[in-house]
Amino acid sequence: MFDVARAAGVSVATVSRSLSDSPLIRADTKRRVKKAAIRLRYAPKIAAISLRGGRTPVIGVFSTFSATGWPAQHILWGLSEEIHRTRRHMVVYPSQSFPGPGRSFGQILDQGILGAIVVVGHPVVSAEPLKQALEWGIPVVTLEYRLPGAHSVHVDNITGGRLAAGRLAESCSRFAVVGPKNKNPLADLRSEGFLSELAQRGFDPALIRTATVERADVESGEALGRRLELTRGED
Repeated sequence: MFDVARAAGVSVATVSRSLSDSPLIRADTKRRVKKAAIRLRYAPKIAAISLRGGRTPVIGVFSTFSATGWPAQHILWGLSEEIHRTRRHMVVYPSQSFPGPGRSFGQILDQGILGAIVVVGHPVVSAEPLKQALEWGIPVVTLEYRLPGAHSVHVDNITGGRLAAGRLAESCSRFAVVGPKNKNPLADLRSEGFLSELAQRGFDPALIRTATVERADVESGEALGRRLELTRGED
């Protein structure tokens, strides 16, 4: 704390009050102190001060809300339920702000309010600022890509595809494998598992159609279903 006080040109007491967000300290002084604290890697101590003050830790969730309809919202629902169950707060930052006219990841980190970070999807935030957060002692969890030092969660898409095919095979004899029009490695893995399971069960490949959609939403699915139904008699 003495180093932060010296770097910011204030007293130790002012540093303590600034990091505790005291109303007695001017906003520009708080910003100067917080920037000095971040620069000196004092961020973990900021989180500790928040805990001592009885404030609930804040978990920043950086996610993508792309036009392709990637189902991040379902993951966010699960995150929200678990985070609130543990009596913490979740703040969601959409990926459109990185980069963009909104606040950058560095600016958000400089506020010193995040007790942990969850990154849903890749690329949402570049690796460098996440490595910086890890260096400051802020836990980071990533979904679907690996970052040294961070906890990572990965979905077994091949097994998911196999399970889906197995369930459908119990009552269906004709299949359509639908994927995004743009290249998507995760969708490719699900398709691989789906087709592998059907092949193992002895289904004729001629009964399996493939198609693509622009967006992964209900309207696109309904339109595709109508199109497949119209061409069914051509097979």
